[in-house]
Amino acid sequence: MGWLGLLPALAVAAIRIAGVNGGPRTALALALLPLAMLPAYPVLVLAALTRRRALGLAAAVNVAAHLLWLWPALPPADPVPSAARAHTLTLVSLNVGSSGLDIVGLDRLLTREQPDVLALQEVKPAYRTALTQVLHAHGLTAGLLRTDQRHLQGGGLWTRLPVLSAELADYPGARWPRLTVDVAGRPLTVQVVHTWPPHSELHRYWSADLLALARAQRDEPAVLVGDFNAGRDHAPFRELLRSGLRDAMGARGHGHVGTWPADRRLIPPLLELDHVLLPNGVHAIDAYTAPAVGSDHLPLVARLGLN
Repeated sequence: MGWLGLLPALAVAAIRIAGVNGGPRTALALALLPLAMLPAYPVLVLAALTRRRALGLAAAVNVAAHLLWLWPALPPADPVPSAARAHTLTLVSLNVGSSGLDIVGLDRLLTREQPDVLALQEVKPAYRTALTQVLHAHGLTAGLLRTDQRHLQGGGLWTRLPVLSAELADYPGARWPRLTVDVAGRPLTVQVVHTWPPHSELHRYWSADLLALARAQRDEPAVLVGDFNAGRDHAPFRELLRSGLRDAMGARGHGHVGTWPADRRLIPPLLELDHVLLPNGVHAIDAYTAPAVGSDHLPLVARLGLN
């Protein structure tokens, strides 16, 4: 029974150590790593009580690996320089989901959070009119929208701040809106991200886009926000973090924060797929998930300050 209980932890640890990202099954296993390795803890206790040395050693190694991999997601909250609090903005991100835009829910979200910048993903052409009306009602009149009949790659950025530049940034599998806005006299570049999900036929775009983002970040730092379909247990996402970005949730000491699925009655959001990633000079004053608004993803809210 002990070895059987340890099998999920052993399997996902082996995938993580090998750096395998070769298809939907391994990508899903890695996304579930923080939970899949939990059985190692009771197995370690069982092995100690029954004096089963081999089982205890295997369980102890898994527990140590689990803590080692979780540790970067569990730092104390980063200090926010007082100067950064003089140049602040609120950023909201939402993958509206494949089932359809909940315009009433979006209106409630905007009323509650009052964002200066809004990033949306999975935007269909049919949403344009309704979106324009609700966004203009909340003062989000400037922006850039790219719609797609397949909806997965449709996305947009809107703001109430002065826009210094707007463009569609090209990547191997997508073109994503990118805005540079004026935050109390300081320029800030924000780019929406929505990678293809790591299904077998699209996996090359998923990893290629994450790696291309990492390369671009070294030359043109920006706040990256959206649905990355990845977390720190995926090798391409770790490469993105190594480019100098910090996760806003981690910067506030929140650790693993599940954002998907948000539309299941009996299953809580387990996978951390959505992120706000910050370059040097941008600080997370606060970061949290907002209540679900009709999507299978939870909205992200980040209150940011600039040096």
